[in-house]
Amino acid sequence: MENAIGVALLQEIWLKKEETFRLAHYRLASFRRNQGFGGVGILVHETLAFETIEFEDLLPIEAIGIKITRGFSPLKLISVYIPPGQTPIGETRRKMQEFFETLELMEGEIIVGGDFNSHHQSWDPGSINCPKGNTLNSILEPSKFILLNDGTPTCMSTVSRNSTVIDLTLGTAGIATKSRWEVIPQEFGSNHLSIIINIGSEIPVVPGKIKRVNKDRAAELINQLKPQYIYNPEEMQAIFEDSVEKASFIVKDKKGNFLKRWWSQEINAAYTQKREMLRDYNRSKTITNLLKLQKARANLKRLIRKAKRAYCQELSEAVDEETPTRQLWNIIKGIDTALTQPVSRKPEITQEDAQRFLAHYYDNKMKSVRKPHTDTLTEWKGYEMALQVEEILGALRKRKAYSAPGEDGMSYGILKNLRLDMQI
Repeated sequence: MENAIGVALLQEIWLKKEETFRLAHYRLASFRRNQGFGGVGILVHETLAFETIEFEDLLPIEAIGIKITRGFSPLKLISVYIPPGQTPIGETRRKMQEFFETLELMEGEIIVGGDFNSHHQSWDPGSINCPKGNTLNSILEPSKFILLNDGTPTCMSTVSRNSTVIDLTLGTAGIATKSRWEVIPQEFGSNHLSIIINIGSEIPVVPGKIKRVNKDRAAELINQLKPQYIYNPEEMQAIFEDSVEKASFIVKDKKGNFLKRWWSQEINAAYTQKREMLRDYNRSKTITNLLKLQKARANLKRLIRKAKRAYCQELSEAVDEETPTRQLWNIIKGIDTALTQPVSRKPEITQEDAQRFLAHYYDNKMKSVRKPHTDTLTEWKGYEMALQVEEILGALRKRKAYSAPGEDGMSYGILKNLRLDMQI
């Protein structure tokens, strides 16, 4: 099946129940409306054997699933569609919880893909959280699923709205570590873009290693240059890039999807108990089992809220106004030191130090620039004097040291560490 699609998860198939659909070498499992609107389906290649998984009484949520039994490793795939305009309260919110509770009870590896019509910054950093997105995020956070989306827009922009991320792909841990998620930047008759998921044995979701730049080392290499021997900008650019490359190093990326620094054994035990209560309730839907389930669910939420508050309190006590912003975010993302370790700080250069430096090296060396002859004096207003060193240093000082570099790879953090003659 090289270069072929084994399984395709489809939403809004617009097929009526009695309507016939045929596609060479593929079979269709589907959930359809009587009117033909909406609907979901899964196309399966003829070389794969599968069993259909049906979800009953979930409207307005539409879902269909399959379990592959031959031709590939055991795997369940679910296609889901949540129509727009449905407020995540009452019936719709309850159906969303029922749907994911059903998925929690399924054994083995699972992939869920669909049009959720939900906005949240967890999967779309540039969006504004909507009520449905808040509900979905609160359900996913304590679940066993990992979000495979990387923030790439899945729905193209139109005249009335910007590009968004409303098509989500979820996977359990075993399959997520073998999957590569990618959006195809080509439309096929819809403003929704196609998503390709390649499943292999050595394809991680998060790269195991990333490259970082030691800014102090890069500045040290550049400070060793002698500008009087550099003849053109291209040569200077090449030297800069070479210095940045020499100062780069490889580190392991410890960040994972939905990092939960506040997760504990107590929360894990409560989560396990909630799953057991849910399993008992699905086996026997009695009032007693329902009350046990609600009690276990409330206990889990209470422990999670308590752990989050404790972690936020610990974080706020471990940092202050002098904590470098970069280190603070690294702590939150789990790729830096623990909160119990001392916070590293950079030595500060006072204004008096800067004034003594300028007076020692540049006193009486800055002269006025002769103003060119012009009939309109207002055209040259503000150009009477040459650009002052203080202006250059002031503008550089206002730049963020950790902002992303340009094409030359030179960040403001590196420029701030250069010698003064290199800066100006």
